[in-house]
Amino acid sequence: MRHYVRLLGVGALALAVFVGRAEAQRREDARHAFANGDYATAMTIYRQLAERGDADAITQVARMYAEGQGVTFNAAEAAKWYRIASDQYNALSSYDRGDYAKALAFYRPLAEKGQLMAEYMLGMMYANGQAVPLDYAQAMTWLRKAADDGEAKAQFNVGVLYFKGLGTPRNFDEALKWYRRAADQGEPAALFNLGSMYAKGESVAKDAVNAHMLYSLAAARGVEAAGDAKAQLAKTMSAAQITEAETRERAWTAKPEL
Repeated sequence: MRHYVRLLGVGALALAVFVGRAEAQRREDARHAFANGDYATAMTIYRQLAERGDADAITQVARMYAEGQGVTFNAAEAAKWYRIASDQYNALSSYDRGDYAKALAFYRPLAEKGQLMAEYMLGMMYANGQAVPLDYAQAMTWLRKAADDGEAKAQFNVGVLYFKGLGTPRNFDEALKWYRRAADQGEPAALFNLGSMYAKGESVAKDAVNAHMLYSLAAARGVEAAGDAKAQLAKTMSAAQITEAETRERAWTAKPEL
C-alpha cells in the first residue's frame, strides 16, 4: 500500500486551505447568522476567520463594514479589508504564475505577524524552494506554526516531514500524531496516510478495520490511490470486518472527530 510522502502543493490548493471540519462549521455558522439577520454574530465569526487568512471571510468583512452590517459603517475599514482581499488574490495569482518573489513579499510579513494562511504558504515555499533556498527546517518551523493553530494541510505536511525525516529526525510517532489531527478535520491525504499506518502497523497496532475505514473516507474525498488500497486490503478481511469498517465510517462522518 502506497504512502503519500510528497508535500502538498499550494497555488490553487491554498485557496481552499480553510476547509477542515471545524472551519467549515464556523463558516456555516457565519452564513446562518447572516441569513437570519444576526449581523453582529456573523461579523464576529467572519472577522476571526479573516484574521486567520480566510479569503472569503476577508471579503465578507469588507462588505459588512461597507454596508454597516453588524458594525458601524466605516468606509476606511471597508477599504482596508478590500485592499487585504485584493493583496491576497494578487499573492495567490502571483504564486500560480510562478512569480514566487512577489508572493513571498506578501506572505512573509504576514507570517511574521502570525497570520495562519501566510505561515502555511511560507512553509510550503521553503519546502519547495520557491523564492527562498529549499530548507526543510524552515519549512517545519512555519508549517508547525500553522499546524499548531489548527490548519489541516499544515498538520498533514508536518506529518510528512516527520515521516520522511526532512528538517527533523524521522519520527513515525510524531507523523502519526499529525496525520491523525489533520484526518480528524477531514484532510484527504492525511486520511490516506493514516490508513496506511494502520494497515502496516507503523507506530500503531495493525488494524485492518480502521485502515479500511480511512481508505474509504480518503477515496470519497478524491484520493484515487485510496480506492485501490481499500480494494486490496478488503481481500484480506472477513465480511464481518468489512461491515464493522463501514459502520465506523458512518459514525465518523456523523461526528466532528475520528
